[in-house]
Formats: sequence, structure tokens, C-alpha cells
Amino acid sequence: MILKQYICWHFIDAPKAILKAWNNILCFSFNYFSLPLLFKTFFSYWKRFYFSYGKRFDLKKYSEAFSLNLMSRIIGAIIRFFVIIFGLIFSLVVFLICLIFLLIWILMPIWLIYLFLYGIKLI
Repeated sequence: MILKQYICWHFIDAPKAILKAWNNILCFSFNYFSLPLLFKTFFSYWKRFYFSYGKRFDLKKYSEAFSLNLMSRIIGAIIRFFVIIFGLIFSLVVFLICLIFLLIWILMPIWLIYLFLYGIKLI
């Protein structure tokens, strides 16, 4: 009876909890780095730095505002690009660590039995 409960816990209940924690950690990493929002606002102004073009057409003011707005968008895209890359790398590392942990958890009883039998063989 206890062996059946242990097998049920080790191979069904605990992996469910591990997968739930895995999902929470991945959702945290995506939300921490705001990846969906960064993809949506990739070419937005950096820190909302926007320069007005003015009410009347003035070539000097228009070109100045255009170039500053363009630079603000380029800086925003560059910084968002690096944050997105770092967030994706972090999420990938978290995914791999959780996958390794899950595989170790599932293979642990087999490894313990092997080590036990190997120890008996050494005696």
C-alpha cells in the first residue's frame, strides 16, 4: 500500500506540482522582462520622448523634430531589442534548468536502485 502511494506521488503528483511551478516561473520571467509589451511597442519612442512638429510648417523645426523623434525610436528599438534577447535567453535557461530537474526527479528512483545494487555488489 505504501509503495503504491509513493509511486503515485513520485510519478504523478510531484511531476504535476513541478510542471505547475515550471509554468509559474516561466510566466514570471516573461512578465518580469515584459516581453509581450516589448514586442508590441518595439518601435515606440524611448521613454516617450516625443518632439512636436509645431503648428506651422517650418523646415528647420520640422527636420529637427523628425530627426530627434527618429533617434528616440531607434534608441528605443535598440534597448528593447537587447532586453528582449536577454529575457528570451533567461527564459530559455529557466526552461532548460526546469527540464533537467524534472528528468532528474523522474530518474531518481532508478538511479537509487542502481546505486543500492552496485553497493551490494561491492560488498
